[in-house]
Amino acid sequence: MSGLALSPAHVALQASDLARAEFLGFTVQNETYAVSIEHVVEILRQANVTPVPRAGPHIDGVLSVRGRLVTVVSIRAILGFARAPLERRSRILLSSVGGETVGFVVDSVLQVFHLTPEMFEPPEVLSNTPPAHWLGIARTSSVALTLIDLARLLVLPAPNRTED
Repeated sequence: MSGLALSPAHVALQASDLARAEFLGFTVQNETYAVSIEHVVEILRQANVTPVPRAGPHIDGVLSVRGRLVTVVSIRAILGFARAPLERRSRILLSSVGGETVGFVVDSVLQVFHLTPEMFEPPEVLSNTPPAHWLGIARTSSVALTLIDLARLLVLPAPNRTED
């Protein structure tokens, strides 16, 4: 399943690819997001992340996973939310981005959602000018998921907002 295709303005979901779409739901700052499960390599519980001096503002550090160093980034920082200490429910999503494995810190992991085409809406439902990393929204019986592209999230400049 390719799941994603480029559109002129941003990445868009193709209805023909969504017959059996699976997305991993997670939370960041009490907001619910989801990424295509095909981009998630592994989910780690809290781990010892080693800070890297003079790393970018959204870089938490590096982590050794089976002998390989993995860069760990804060989705909170990228989205402009205040950083928060890792808690018992915090997880690190390992994802393959541009041929490298990157760890994304999230507040909690919810579940894998099996989504059907009628559950999807375009990103313009959320904003007239949605960010490039928004793929759209999916509405289930229990939650609305903002679908994001982790690779595009990495290339965004961090916003200048801080919220608690």
